[in-house]
Amino acid sequence: DQQRHLARRVIRDMAQASNAFYFSDEGELRTEIQRRVATARWMQESQRGGAANRAFGYPFRNPSPYWGPRVNYAAREYWEPAVPDEYSERRDPVRRDRIEELSAGRKYTVYGDPASGYSWSLTERGRADPYRAIITLFERQPPHRRTLIHCDYLVSLVHFRSLAETEGRDEFNRRLRSFGLRRIRLRWNAFNDLQMSIRMPIFRFPILPRIGSLRVVRPSSTDDLVIGDHVYFWNHEAYDLINRGVGNPWRLENAVLVDRRRERDLFQGHGSGQRTTHQMLDKLREEKPLKVEPIEEKEFVDELKTHPLYAELRSVPGGKATAIAHKEFRVDMS
Repeated sequence: DQQRHLARRVIRDMAQASNAFYFSDEGELRTEIQRRVATARWMQESQRGGAANRAFGYPFRNPSPYWGPRVNYAAREYWEPAVPDEYSERRDPVRRDRIEELSAGRKYTVYGDPASGYSWSLTERGRADPYRAIITLFERQPPHRRTLIHCDYLVSLVHFRSLAETEGRDEFNRRLRSFGLRRIRLRWNAFNDLQMSIRMPIFRFPILPRIGSLRVVRPSSTDDLVIGDHVYFWNHEAYDLINRGVGNPWRLENAVLVDRRRERDLFQGHGSGQRTTHQMLDKLREEKPLKVEPIEEKEFVDELKTHPLYAELRSVPGGKATAIAHKEFRVDMS
C-alpha cells in the first residue's frame, strides 16, 4: 500500500544521504520513519477532494472567493476568535462586488475577517482535547465552511497532525500540556513550537521549552533531502516591490517532499499540486500581482517601471528555493 511504499522510500533516502542519522534505538528510528510517512501522507490528503468538498483552501481565492481566514465549521468550538458572521454564505451582491474590486491585502475589511498575521488560540474545549482540535481541522467542508489558511499555516498543521498520529491521542495531549496549552497558537510559523528546546544566548534567560519533535540541521546538498522534508520555494527578489499595495501570497511557497519518481523529487504545496523543483519555481514566476490600489497606482507604477529587476522577473525561470526538513534543515538551491 501507499504507506509501505513511502516507508521504503524514506529508508532508502536516509541510507543514501551523505549526512549521518543518529538514533538511540530501533524504536526511535521506527518513529522517525512513521512521522515522515505521516507528514507526506497528510500533506497529500489535505489537498484531496473536489472544489465543493475538501478540507483546506486559501482565503479569498476560488473556490472560496468571498471568505477570509478561518478554522472550519466542525472545529469552531475548539479555536478562537470566532468567524465574524458565523460562516454565512455572504450572498450580498454589493459586498461581493466590493471584495472582487479590492486587492488581496484589503478584502478582509468588507466583513471584518482577520487581517494578515492572523492566528487562533485554543478555547477551553480545545485545551481539554488539543488532539481533537487539531485533527478536526482536516475534515472536508463546503467552500465557506472549510479551513482557509495560507501555505505556511497548513504545513504547520501537517507537522502537528503527523505528530498526533505517531504519538497517539494521550501522549500528544500530554506533550502539548507540558509545553503549555495557552501557548499553542495556530499561526504561520507554528512549526517552530515543534523544534527542540533552546537556551537563549544571554545566560540570564532560561531554556525556552519546545515540544521537541523537530531539530534544526543542515544537509550537505539537495541530494540529501528525505521524503517528509518541509521545503521553502522563494519567489524572485523583485516580488516584494511588485506586490506592494496588493498583498498576494506568493512571496514563497511552503511544500513537503512527498515522493520521488524517476529520481526526481515531487513536492506538494497548498493548491500547487505535485510538482518538481523547476515546476514549483515556474508556478511562482507565473503568480505576479495584477491589481494595485488606485490611490497608490501612479507612485507604484513609476517606481516599478524603473526597477531593474522588473523585466528580469518576467524572464528568469524562477527565484531560488530553500529547504527545511521535517527536522528542519535548510539548503540553498539557487
